Amino acid sequence: MATYLFSWDPNKWDWRNIKEQSDSVANGSPVSRPWNCGDARRIFVGDRVYLIRQSKEPRGIFATAEVTRGSYEATNIDVQDAVHGKNTLVVDIQFEMLVNAAKKVGISRTDLGKGAFSKFQWDIKKSGEKIPDNIAEALEKEWESKVGLTSAKAKRWKKSKPVRRKKNANARRRSARPKKKLNRKRKKKRSVKPKKQLNGRRK
Repeated sequence: MATYLFSWDPNKWDWRNIKEQSDSVANGSPVSRPWNCGDARRIFVGDRVYLIRQSKEPRGIFATAEVTRGSYEATNIDVQDAVHGKNTLVVDIQFEMLVNAAKKVGISRTDLGKGAFSKFQWDIKKSGEKIPDNIAEALEKEWESKVGLTSAKAKRWKKSKPVRRKKNANARRRSARPKKKLNRKRKKKRSVKPKKQLNGRRK
């Protein structure tokens, strides 16, 4: 599973319903949409995506998503940073967490310039930049501490948690009944009488 960085530039595309979609994700309703992925042709189903707001404050990471359809060419849809959406490479994503970036972000651009994050170029010109595994791991921990547990990590935690199987009603009734002791009849061994020796008479 690879991790990618996607860009949202409000100067290029006006995301008018971001608040409504943010509320829907927070309430557990699935929100999906196509997103421009630059020239990245090898993004596959199940890959992780972080979205960063650029150009205008507040700048920084504001969403996580999972790829539900890998890279494909869009012919007649409106996508971000594209000219009428024609012959543009896109992926379909479903948001796991979506902060209303019109007001705030989860991880600020300032924080992304500190520590291990400073080794990655966050000011990208196009979406679809691959995030190295070590940076992606640190980013997930930072996101979890500031925003909360991502649904993807929650799924992994749920799978790793042992599941206790409940006994059905019939099984509980059977286990509640006292077990009857089976009396096995013992076969009596017949005693074999020793044969009497006949003493013959001599004439």
